[in-house]
Amino acid sequence: MNESLLWRASALTLLLLVTGATVVAVEQAPSTDDRFLDSFIGHWEMRGELGGTPAHYHAAAACVVATGHCEGEVLLLVFPYTEGRFRDTFTRHSSPSSWSLLIESQAADGSWSTFARYEMTAK
Repeated sequence: MNESLLWRASALTLLLLVTGATVVAVEQAPSTDDRFLDSFIGHWEMRGELGGTPAHYHAAAACVVATGHCEGEVLLLVFPYTEGRFRDTFTRHSSPSSWSLLIESQAADGSWSTFARYEMTAK
């Protein structure tokens, strides 16, 4: 995965850190992956569940650091936080501007558990 894709893909993770704050995107040279990732940048409405409680957020997506890869309509990102890794799986649906997001956290024993699930639609 090229560096431009990683920088642009990391924009998605701001959806996880929904605080209502807008973050400035880092501009990178265009790549062949830009069309795929451009659909993540912007303002999103997120509905789902967090810790068993219904959640509804509005978020702006920009860039943060992560590693990951794309396979078809799925983007997998891993964030190596010092407290433990998080894994975000974004899946693009057939309807325009519609995605699902599965956020998982990794335990000390290496196992993964669901942190949150969301369905996202462009506003």
